[in-house]
Amino acid sequence: MERDRPIRQQQSPADDERSYPLTPSPGSVKDTASLRDAGASSIHEGGVIDHAIAQTTTPTIATSPETSQQHSQQQQKDVQQRRQVVAIANERPLRDLLPYFAGESEGLEFLFDQCSADRPVKGVHYVTPRKTYRHKRSTSRVHRLEPLLPPLQIQQELIRNFFNYVFPVMPIVDAKAFLEAFEKNPNSVSPLLLWSMFFAAANFIDKDYLRANRLPPRKILKEQYYQHAKDIYDNQDEGDKIILIAAALSLSMWYVDLEDRDGSWYWIGTATSLCHTIGLHRSSNYASMPSCPFPARSRQLWRRLWWCCYQREAWLAAGFGRPMRIHIDDCDEAVPHPEEIFEEWREIAVQLQEKYLPPEILTLTEAWIVMLHLSIYLGDILTMHYRPRSRLPAPATLRQQDADIVSLRNKVPATSFATPPIVLIHMCHLEMNFNAVLITLYRPYLACSPHKLIDQESAGCRNECILKAKAAASDTTNVLNKLMSLDAISKSPSSFVAALMTSMQVLVFDIRNSSGLGKSYATHQLDLHMLVIGHLRKTYWTADLQHNLFIEVMKVLNGESSCQHQNDAGAAPVEKADRDDTAALEHNGPDLFNAEHNLAHASLDDFFGMFNPFMGLPSHDDLG
Repeated sequence: MERDRPIRQQQSPADDERSYPLTPSPGSVKDTASLRDAGASSIHEGGVIDHAIAQTTTPTIATSPETSQQHSQQQQKDVQQRRQVVAIANERPLRDLLPYFAGESEGLEFLFDQCSADRPVKGVHYVTPRKTYRHKRSTSRVHRLEPLLPPLQIQQELIRNFFNYVFPVMPIVDAKAFLEAFEKNPNSVSPLLLWSMFFAAANFIDKDYLRANRLPPRKILKEQYYQHAKDIYDNQDEGDKIILIAAALSLSMWYVDLEDRDGSWYWIGTATSLCHTIGLHRSSNYASMPSCPFPARSRQLWRRLWWCCYQREAWLAAGFGRPMRIHIDDCDEAVPHPEEIFEEWREIAVQLQEKYLPPEILTLTEAWIVMLHLSIYLGDILTMHYRPRSRLPAPATLRQQDADIVSLRNKVPATSFATPPIVLIHMCHLEMNFNAVLITLYRPYLACSPHKLIDQESAGCRNECILKAKAAASDTTNVLNKLMSLDAISKSPSSFVAALMTSMQVLVFDIRNSSGLGKSYATHQLDLHMLVIGHLRKTYWTADLQHNLFIEVMKVLNGESSCQHQNDAGAAPVEKADRDDTAALEHNGPDLFNAEHNLAHASLDDFFGMFNPFMGLPSHDDLG
């Protein structure tokens, strides 16, 4: 049955050759400058220019008749050219225009300077017509049909979960535009964007709701939604790069195995690369173009998308122990302001706000801005202290970074017992992230052997770092107690597991280097962390991996060689409902169950074997 979705019209070759917006090339730079200088024109939110460019007047200058005639002809030519540019812009829909990043000044921009050095507005951002190469569909394989959307009530529940738990920490869509389109007709929304949002929201949907609506467990539901979104992405049916970036950010919550061929790291790399192609990492000059086809609301969304990429990149790099692919020195785009998002939410109809949006959105937005600045600090720490040739941070540098993070922590919005639970949940997650960043800052000193610290100041700094890291781990335990009292562990994002891991590393260090009551207290805290990780295994495969890893770590610390039941190390007890979910995994998703089984039950002996780089290699005598 045909979907009630607007069909994108294919551009004719004649359309592709139009000169507005001008594709970056030496011959088009001067015309682009003329367009930017077209001060008499204005533009609607929808991107259509209102009226033609008015003729400009110039002061009368005493010149010869021949010079005056040449000047008049040139002026008429310029005005005619500007009118032609605006007329073409009015004919082309906004969706057929896209930003383009021409590269830094040492590239194309240098060439353009040679062609038109006196253009009034310079910059590396341009506007180009959409010219997406359409791959021919292969006839040798069967393409999957676009999947049917779930029943409307399930879609609405998923979107409500997205805006309550995903959007406050990753505002990747224009909330007003999306909710109005979705409420009117879900089929009018981009299928790629919709399925990727369903996938991200499936992490938070209540298990009682799943059972009441005869839906599979979270992991099966996530795999289904992820596969639908990835099929659409692979078919290249979506040409809007903004939608592609938003979808890739949502799909970055997928991580099921160590190979990570299409997991979190892959999708954030995809989103970041797309951002670079249209220059979202750079402060653009679009606002200086009176006839810019991109409204302010769109440019604010672009800014959020870029900083969401940076935020996810920093936390994934910290969690995986990989180098940052985004360098803050390559970016000059400003951090979003809370008022931008709050203004967007204020324009949403009251009935839509009550149906889909969380309370106290301004508080949540302010918390996200704090999270962005915290992510920048995390990126700085990884870049400065975690590179192969990095030296141990100087005590003065470390203390200054510590003071900056503590100062930022004081900007976290205050809460009380009257604060809505969903806001408390997000504030708890933010506290967890602060503790994780502080531990990441202190960890180089924890990893350094005391006998290598020659001067007394560094030795004293190491003792200070140990105490502060243990305090941060204890504070994480307190946050876990708060979340458990709210029965909100199941509402934790995927990044929550990485934040837990940093705290668990410190607790293992404390168990290894303590004795008596201190060691017992650290063991008690680690057991609590393992209880939480065990609960998260029902939602995240990465929780399976971390759970099994620390099971093996505890065996090594306790000097155990025989396998024990995983509940002996603090795993969550298996309830009947969870056994039913496991049975559903085996029955409904054989491929998924195999991945689940491998991560949940396989021994990590091979993983520990990798600690010896020469294990398994033939000896010299064998080669003899």
